Amino acid sequence: MKKAVFVAVVFILTLAMPAAAFELSGELWSVSEQEFIPSEQISNVYKVDLTLVQVGPVRLMGSGEYGGKINQITDFIDLIRDDLDHDQLAELEDFYLLGGVDGKVRVDWPVLSQVDVITSVGYRVLGNISKIDSAIDSGLYGGISYSAGLGIDLAPGLKLSGTYEYGPNVKTLLGEEDQGSIQGIDVNIEYQIPLVLAKAGYRSQVLDLDAAKGYRISGFYVGAGIHF
Repeated sequence: MKKAVFVAVVFILTLAMPAAAFELSGELWSVSEQEFIPSEQISNVYKVDLTLVQVGPVRLMGSGEYGGKINQITDFIDLIRDDLDHDQLAELEDFYLLGGVDGKVRVDWPVLSQVDVITSVGYRVLGNISKIDSAIDSGLYGGISYSAGLGIDLAPGLKLSGTYEYGPNVKTLLGEEDQGSIQGIDVNIEYQIPLVLAKAGYRSQVLDLDAAKGYRISGFYVGAGIHF
């Protein structure tokens, strides 16, 4: 009974806190290290983060990312839609594309006056398309992912945070049946003023599969955005 009352009080207090309705930011991720990817195929990854709503420490978020030639982003969208045109891809020079989308609920739990424990749970989709020596290969994988980390308020509007993400069981959504895991590390510093934000950090992402080749990419990124 006491536990139920406590949960109800926490829920009511959360709803009583201010709600931020929208935040949108874009990032340019410069890939300096990569494995299992043909050389010189991926130099930058473009990422968009969207916060649809925030109530107290709880955020409903989504993101999308893409790495490869900009003029082929529609090919990756076709992969997600399960509408790849293999005949058209066969006419192109060798290439490699990667990317993904995800949605999650994130909670920044305040534990000290300037320290938050960051947790999240969501569903992540990752995939790639490649043409190497006339052989076209593609795969799309999805699964539940979890993350945890810390956020530290350094000054008004300035926050340092670091998170570790793990998806223990991703499975094939499109392509030959396979399974594996995803891992990620993200360390960043973000500065917010009314309406505008800027951030910079270091990120590493790994897609590890049992049968097919996944990938590992890492490097520094910068970003900017708006929030209301």
